Amino acid sequence: MGPGGRDRSFYDAPHVAFFSLAATMGLVNAVDVGIFAQTVMLLMAERGVATCPQGSLAAYPDPVHRVASIPEGNAIVCGMSFGYENRDARINQLPRCESGLPIGA
Repeated sequence: MGPGGRDRSFYDAPHVAFFSLAATMGLVNAVDVGIFAQTVMLLMAERGVATCPQGSLAAYPDPVHRVASIPEGNAIVCGMSFGYENRDARINQLPRCESGLPIGA
């Protein structure tokens, strides 16, 4: 999604986390960050907290660096919006397939 899309408003989630690593690190290290982010998502799900990983947030590092304590020289790998699920939200009313994922979105 481009500038001004719902991804930049964190899909209305009340919280966001950013994952970063030294800009000099390579793709393999970025994969490690992704594995760590997945583990965080699983732990949050276990506690009833919904998450939404957002790679698109890495495309807008300047605002993140202005408001967060990201070390100088670090790049944003991805963001993660999170909070308790709003069961009344339209997206959560869509029919779901056997995996639990929305269909027809």
